[in-house]
Amino acid sequence: MKIQISLISLFLLIISGVIIAQQSPPKDIVSKLIDLGEIKTGNEDFEGFEKLKPILKDVEIVMLGEQTHGDGAAFDTKVKLIKFLHQEMGFEILVFESGFYDCKKAWEEIEKGENVETALANSIFTLWSTTTQFKPLVTYVEDNLKTEKPLTVLGFDSQFTGPISKEHFLRDLRNFLKATDSNLVKSPEWFHFQLDIARYFDEEYRKKVKKKEIEQDTTYLNSLVQKLTKLDTETMFWKQAIQSCKVYLSGVYLGTDLRDYQMAQNLIWIKEQNPNKKIICWGATSHFLYNQQEVHLMKFPYNVVDNYYQKTRMMGDYIKQKYNKKVYTIGFIAGGGDFGRYSKRTLKSALPSSLETAISTSSFNNCFLPFTDLNLSGYESRPLGNQYMNTNITLVMDGVVYNRVMYPAYMNRNLLLEVYPTNKWIKPDTRGYVK
Repeated sequence: MKIQISLISLFLLIISGVIIAQQSPPKDIVSKLIDLGEIKTGNEDFEGFEKLKPILKDVEIVMLGEQTHGDGAAFDTKVKLIKFLHQEMGFEILVFESGFYDCKKAWEEIEKGENVETALANSIFTLWSTTTQFKPLVTYVEDNLKTEKPLTVLGFDSQFTGPISKEHFLRDLRNFLKATDSNLVKSPEWFHFQLDIARYFDEEYRKKVKKKEIEQDTTYLNSLVQKLTKLDTETMFWKQAIQSCKVYLSGVYLGTDLRDYQMAQNLIWIKEQNPNKKIICWGATSHFLYNQQEVHLMKFPYNVVDNYYQKTRMMGDYIKQKYNKKVYTIGFIAGGGDFGRYSKRTLKSALPSSLETAISTSSFNNCFLPFTDLNLSGYESRPLGNQYMNTNITLVMDGVVYNRVMYPAYMNRNLLLEVYPTNKWIKPDTRGYVK
């Protein structure tokens, strides 16, 4: 019996040794890091970025995530990476987690001479477009607007995300339908849908829209899509926009959860319309994940929240399945600091056994870690909401950006008030997070 126990113990020791040997030690992690240098104030020093080129040479879609929507250092890093990808690697389209219709309309307005900052703030979620970190990107888009290869800005979200949709969506849709078949804007169903959308865009009446009315609208929108049989670009765009509208309204009023699916379909549509152009995506890491069922967050209540990832397929999983190695998903992590939009939250120092701590042994303040030939099982990390997961991060993304010190996203209050003049939820903040 003692011999059997000893043999079992020896076997377990050997197995554990193999596992430990397989796990990449910190020195191997550090050896693969690519220094991203200074990231603030629109920095365009790309020294060392050449190492990114072989990693991304066959990639057509790069997805740039973020832990939360208040990670200023992540925003600054993304802006620098976007400039590099555009200037040095031929990426021509930047697609935001913002309205599919909103951003297309904004870009049309920009091409007609509309102020770039105003148009983007009226279409892209203000949590990005009205931050001071966003300003260098606005300037960059504006500076390249008249060049041979401008950086086109679009959106993949099914939601309406800015005042531009309130002002233009119904009128543009009506004009398109009228030009296609005037009978389409004469039906009772159209008038009913038109009324509900107008009420949705009005904050005072939004909550008064009834579930049964939205059920009627979604049925109508399904039938409308079936009637649009032409294959020209404008018709295909409006079919996509109508599908997005249906998904958005049914999510708000009927409790469906098809947003990630529709966002994937919208991005696929944009790619298919631009088969020879490479795309950069800006959004939350949570939407860009693939193999999301592997996510296991560590502490309550977040370990309950991760049940959502077990049940819901994320946008990134659809995109990864379709484009495989042509898509490259990048998450973000940080060593410590502060984050937040309207108020500051502290990001505690990383756990000793975390990926963040392993990377912190390097001399880099901002760097990129590609996961090729690395085994990161056993390392905790916090790419989702700055909360720890004990998931092997290499299973759900292709690489990660590390910022040693996180800082908040600073809001440009004047621009925010320009976009939402009646705004009541944001006030001057003496700590400087709202300027």
